[in-house]
Amino acid sequence: MNRHRKIHPVFLLTALLGAWTVLLQLSGAFPAFAADISVTAELSSRQFPEDEAVLLTVTVQGARSAEPELPTADGLTFIYRGQSSQMQWINGKSSSSIVFTFLVQAETTGKHTIAPIKVTVNGSSYTTRPLNCTVVKAQASKGVTGGNQGVQTSPGNNAPAARLRSGEAEKIGFMRIIPQKNTLYSGELVRFTIKAYFRQGVRATLKSAPRFSGENIIVHSLDDKPRQSTERVNGTEYTTLTWSGTLSAVKQGTVPLEVEMDAGLQVRIKHQRPGNPFGSPFFNDPFFDDFFAHYTERDVKLASPKKSITVMDLPTEGRPENFHGAIGTFSLAVAASPLDGKVGDPITLKMVLSGTGNFDMVQVPELADSNHWKIYPATDSFAEQGPDRGKKTFEQAIVPTAAQRAIGSIHFSYFDPDAKEYVTLSSD
Repeated sequence: MNRHRKIHPVFLLTALLGAWTVLLQLSGAFPAFAADISVTAELSSRQFPEDEAVLLTVTVQGARSAEPELPTADGLTFIYRGQSSQMQWINGKSSSSIVFTFLVQAETTGKHTIAPIKVTVNGSSYTTRPLNCTVVKAQASKGVTGGNQGVQTSPGNNAPAARLRSGEAEKIGFMRIIPQKNTLYSGELVRFTIKAYFRQGVRATLKSAPRFSGENIIVHSLDDKPRQSTERVNGTEYTTLTWSGTLSAVKQGTVPLEVEMDAGLQVRIKHQRPGNPFGSPFFNDPFFDDFFAHYTERDVKLASPKKSITVMDLPTEGRPENFHGAIGTFSLAVAASPLDGKVGDPITLKMVLSGTGNFDMVQVPELADSNHWKIYPATDSFAEQGPDRGKKTFEQAIVPTAAQRAIGSIHFSYFDPDAKEYVTLSSD
């Protein structure tokens, strides 16, 4: 099902004969757009652990549109995350660039080579240089316990880490992951909470951040530091560390949702108290049980209970042609400036999309009637207002090629996961 909503612009454009229009007085010619085409690719990091993802960006300079092929490399998986554009006007001349972003995840450790990526621009083919990277084994990262940062280790402790799962060893510690919903659509951004519980009195040191096991889960955000509190579980007091974040799933089906974390527990070892040389009851005080005890560290791996979520594909029925993967709830506001000029003078459209959802898949709204308009790539900026909430602003230059009296309606389509339908927003 697909429904349409009319959205009034934030800025008053012009009222004429009872209808909203933009009055333009136009004559002359529009400036030519010319630039040399160049295509480059870059990784956000050339070395990364197997349990983390990095970004691959493909930049096309001097083009208004381009179509890259999906990158390929043995032992690596690539997921397309969207595109952004930028345009500059300098002394009456324009230049533009398009950036395509891919998420890179490792399947195996070792050295990998990303093959040259083919990009088609105006019917011509361009390729990037190959990229080399190294995937290393997952390593423990810095954690926080009781407000102290850093990794603490026990020299000479080479024993394998014990695995503690909720329901198996709750007297010591356990973990839980709580997604906002257990059924979601592929690509939908969902909030989640991770909690690690340590029985009060247990000395613990975090040796890694929480990490997801399995495939098909992409973590978009996760708190750098946990919030510490106290909770009672089944009558027992626990020190609780809480992280919040957002995730999405890639493929349809039943997807395992498990999280684990490395920690070190300080286990007390009692030594026999020396005899009471004076026969005084003072030395029988239980205080001396701690005084004559010391601690040794035991490596453990906390794991959440095994659970799964259901991932559904987006429906094909009612899908608008201008739908590009945005999922959530959004609102649209549009303004244009200047309101008068001549043929060939650029007009800047400012389009603001606000709401909640996967803003990395939100692309520039489209002019419904592009006849007699030369449309340049849009620039965009994003203001985060929460884990999945924000405001994305696009600025796009359009140049009339003939006399015009109005700028047509501007459309943006998204999928509403709560209403389970496509929605098309339209400006006046």
